[in-house]
Amino acid sequence: MNACTTSYVKKWMGESGAGPTVDERIELLIPAISSEIEVVLGFGIELKKRTEHPRHNRGAKTLRLGARPIRSVESFDYSLTRDWESPTAVPEDSYWIDKEGGRLHLDVPIEANTQGIFRVVYKAGLASTPEEMETAHPKIAQAAAMWVADWYDRGHKISARASIVQQGTALYEAALKIPPAVLQLLGPSARVG
Repeated sequence: MNACTTSYVKKWMGESGAGPTVDERIELLIPAISSEIEVVLGFGIELKKRTEHPRHNRGAKTLRLGARPIRSVESFDYSLTRDWESPTAVPEDSYWIDKEGGRLHLDVPIEANTQGIFRVVYKAGLASTPEEMETAHPKIAQAAAMWVADWYDRGHKISARASIVQQGTALYEAALKIPPAVLQLLGPSARVG
């Protein structure tokens, strides 16, 4: 998902006119910058419903999920068999959610003789659409718009026909030059967990 819209970028650039070349270049830059922002933040920005079977160690009290930040947990089940014939819901009062860290913390350790499997259905991410990102997380959207504008102003050209893999070196080198204002906006949002 993109961290912002073309019109939002143009607002930050002070660009009022619509032209195919301006819009096309911005529309090619936004996904590349959005991916780089996910790397800086350390998590995906798109809000998605996910189902996972988190791995666990016997005796552990924590289950790490694959995505963060966690918005909500819809179900948390346990089954003794892989076919999920008779799953058991884990009581809500027996665990707590570390939303930023993407973890479920159990009140009691997983028993040493447990052979069961956990299943978690949850939503993680920041927003469902670029427009929602702009209103719900304006600093991240602003950082994306500023970074796109910076690339645009420097003349970074991304070909619509070339894949990201083919352009990997150029994108990587450009991404290493994160504008200080962008880092300042993303700094408070970035969490390492």
